Amino acid sequence: MTPVPQTVVPPQTLHQAKQEASAAASRAGVDIRLLHSSAQCQAAADLLDDVWGVSPGTNAVADTGMLVALSHAGNYVGGAFPRGTVADDVHADAIRGMALGFFAEPLGQTLHSHVAGVRRDGLGSGVGAALKLDQRAWCLERGITEMHWTFDPLIARNAYFNFQRLGADCAEYLVNFYGEMTDGVNAGQGSDRMMVSWRLDKPAARETVEVPAEDPSFAWGLRLAEDTQEPVETPLEDSTAESTAAGATAAGGAASADSAASAGSTAPTTVGVQIPLDIEALRAANPQLSARWRRALRAALTGLLETGWTITGVTRSGVYLLTR
Repeated sequence: MTPVPQTVVPPQTLHQAKQEASAAASRAGVDIRLLHSSAQCQAAADLLDDVWGVSPGTNAVADTGMLVALSHAGNYVGGAFPRGTVADDVHADAIRGMALGFFAEPLGQTLHSHVAGVRRDGLGSGVGAALKLDQRAWCLERGITEMHWTFDPLIARNAYFNFQRLGADCAEYLVNFYGEMTDGVNAGQGSDRMMVSWRLDKPAARETVEVPAEDPSFAWGLRLAEDTQEPVETPLEDSTAESTAAGATAAGGAASADSAASAGSTAPTTVGVQIPLDIEALRAANPQLSARWRRALRAALTGLLETGWTITGVTRSGVYLLTR
């Protein structure tokens, strides 16, 4: 059997990760604990039922027995509880959030964070960040230096958190990744996901970014119509090719150096792809419109990513910024 390679994480890196995880939990007012017993995992599974809007007790998002098995096998199954709660107080009302991650290829280097959920009344309280940073410290203790996970690219707050707060990078866009889903959040909306990768030993949170609307090298790939909330697709034209062709025609079939330079100056270097700030509210109010947003975002992002564009940031206002 080929031994699994182990990465030696510098003690200072691990110490800093633990401090950051502890500080995040303190700010959120929670203690993060690993879950092992069936009662603990049942509380976590029930929480996910509530977050995803499925019938209570069905454990349709994560089965209790599966959580117990994954935990027993040494994977990450963690829960967030109100600070000061006794360790055996695991009733459903006590748990504030949970996260599940399992080892992935390449073995010994990567954790796939499969699912994380925070009770609805705790959104924006920092519980999700506390869980993610605890996962990071847990991984580094075990020599794991990369974590990846999927998220719905239409959820603006998650996009901002993943790219700006954590400094994760887009690994790939996955079309209808889970097939048709039937829970209260995703039913009828398709299951497109974006896979992101996070370097755990060298995290690099990004500076806040804004849309460079006045920059002539900026172009919109997708916008939100303020009056109708409809997606407005504006596929990029090959400005360079068009300008070069125009120059060639003017020069009798051969593009001049001046026209080539002009062509280069007209090509955008940054593209903005806008999404609604609250797609979940839009889904509840107008599921047909939110489904159109799924199709529009899929077309915009896959088209850009497949032609060499890279997501370099996300604004607080819900705009992906891409460069190449």
